[in-house]
Amino acid sequence: MLTETDYLLICADEECAEVQQAISKALRFGLGDNNPHTPRQSNAVDIAYELADTIAIFRILQEKNIIPTLDLEKLVSNKRDKVSKYLEISKKLGRVKCN
Repeated sequence: MLTETDYLLICADEECAEVQQAISKALRFGLGDNNPHTPRQSNAVDIAYELADTIAIFRILQEKNIIPTLDLEKLVSNKRDKVSKYLEISKKLGRVKCN
């Protein structure tokens, strides 16, 4: 039998997998393409929805004290800086072209 913690961690795991799947579809078919089952919704919108679901589970895990409450704004800012730094390195190496 699962505990509530187990259940919520499985939900988090599933949401992360759904983000991966949505991103893979966008990379294969394009951000503007859509799933035939949801023709009014683009792959870009699918990614946004799946990320929102993941954030919701993240917040539930925090509210239930399953994971610690962290300074999210600081962590996001630090990650943005790191991504920018390594993106510039990749551009200089010719691995990423400018849009």
